[in-house]
Amino acid sequence: MILHTVNKPCQLGLALRLASDGDCLLLIEDGVYAAMSLTSHTGSRLYVLAEDAEARAIEQHIPAAIARLDYRGFVELACRADIVNSWF
Repeated sequence: MILHTVNKPCQLGLALRLASDGDCLLLIEDGVYAAMSLTSHTGSRLYVLAEDAEARAIEQHIPAAIARLDYRGFVELACRADIVNSWF
């Protein structure tokens, strides 16, 4: 499994196209803004870093279907991943 971390909204489209089924995408930093416009996604598991969404006061605008992770969850997900690919 590959964990794709996305820190800019403009990188999400490319990350989604290149992610395989079973991969995970984690929206971090300003990448959390992209979550507000997502209504559906493919076979990749999609997460948002809760602290980053809260810091930008957008947590209420993120669809419920997108799982929230805290920093501990981020570390656990990164440890489970075979590869971590950062989209900056």
